[in-house]
Amino acid sequence: TSVRFDPGVSQVGAFVHMVNGQFTWAIMASCGNPVLTGFTQQTNLTIKKEVRNITADPNGTTFAKSVQAKEGDIVRFRIRVFNQGQATVQNVTVKDTLPSGLTMVAGSGQTVLNQLVNNAWQAQTSTIADAEVTGGKNVGSLQPNQDGYMLFNAKVASGLSSGCHTLIDTAHVTSGQINGQDTANVVVCVATPPTPPTPPTPPTPVTPQSTPTSTMTSAPTALPTSGPVEATAGAMGTAGLGYAGYLWRKSRRKLTDTLMKR
Repeated sequence: TSVRFDPGVSQVGAFVHMVNGQFTWAIMASCGNPVLTGFTQQTNLTIKKEVRNITADPNGTTFAKSVQAKEGDIVRFRIRVFNQGQATVQNVTVKDTLPSGLTMVAGSGQTVLNQLVNNAWQAQTSTIADAEVTGGKNVGSLQPNQDGYMLFNAKVASGLSSGCHTLIDTAHVTSGQINGQDTANVVVCVATPPTPPTPPTPPTPVTPQSTPTSTMTSAPTALPTSGPVEATAGAMGTAGLGYAGYLWRKSRRKLTDTLMKR
């Protein structure tokens, strides 16, 4: 039976019955009449993407929206989906789109879904296939205040050009008419290789000139010799010349004496 309040009559509260965050029924506190037996509950599904560098900090646990990395580093991505609405969200599907410069590490994909057990949230971890990370993984339903995660590793490619590169990784979540996405960045800076030194300029080759004409006289037919025989012959020749001079002087004196006597 519907309830109508006349003008001037103050409205009073209602008793609302909830089970695990789900509306079941409500009645007017003043008379016990039902307020309503059902209504369209509002859904609000959020997504958050983060990353950390496990090569630089293998024991770390802190995720961030952006990290620094080097070529060959391994980074770990975490995608969180959370139902902060009033109604259960059905068929929640999560997937990731890797940019150029990042390659998924095979076998590293996981999902962690927090389930309400005895009024306490308990994490349930499952390994998923590589294709489910990039193609989409249906994690099931999320009740109000329930969340879940997708995690996986990726490797930074080598051979990037010099300079800094911002690799933007995008995560997506869908459920019926609900669509959302978020990003996390990996910044890779590659040093510019040093410029090699310029080799010295080779000298200009010298053009050979024509051979000059020789001014030397003709060589003697026989070279002078010097040995024991030649030394002896030379000495005898010298002595002969001295004796001939002696005879010439003697003859001159004799001739002079003869002329003076006459």
